[in-house]
Amino acid sequence: YVVAEVRISAHYSIAQFVPAIQQLLRDIFPRTEEGIEVALAIGTSNQTTVPDRVWRLTAPDNGRGVHLGTRAIALHVTRYQDFPELAIWLARALQAVQESGLNPFIERIGLRYIDYILPSDGHQLMDYLIPALRGVTPPGAGPAQTTMWAATYPFDTFTVDARVVAPSLPGTFLPPNFSALPLAKPSTMLAAEERSQKGQPFGIIDT
Repeated sequence: YVVAEVRISAHYSIAQFVPAIQQLLRDIFPRTEEGIEVALAIGTSNQTTVPDRVWRLTAPDNGRGVHLGTRAIALHVTRYQDFPELAIWLARALQAVQESGLNPFIERIGLRYIDYILPSDGHQLMDYLIPALRGVTPPGAGPAQTTMWAATYPFDTFTVDARVVAPSLPGTFLPPNFSALPLAKPSTMLAAEERSQKGQPFGIIDT
């Protein structure tokens, strides 16, 4: 599962540009769903939920989709061969946004990859992790029920955030703070979901 996301300054009039974007992308993203996304707004004295309209344009095979919202424009993909193929769809989506006249103010753009550690027969989950990623086991404690390693690496013009959750959090097969579109799940995600339902260990690499 990969997401290419453009975070934009809140654009509350995006709805008037959606028809133009939809038409420009209809040949590769012909299906459209409209919904409501609820965000938590934290003020000085209270917390309130703020509903925002969102639109999702998806491909016929449900293997990729474009998310349009007041704060983000994103391409979600679960079926692709390599980055050049992914880049073609991303370029089409960004070109449609540009040609629609939306003209958003871009605050950040990034890629997010979700991969899974699925132990094969005869192997333990920790066999796939170097010692630095396995955490600390207090004396007398049993095996860790879940562990999370996280790091941020600054480069000259970008930043890499990396997380390894292994074993994963009980009852979930998605990384923390990740909202997936209802796309066709890749085989690795299906396997992780099955292991989660059976209480079997697996890991998540979130980059």
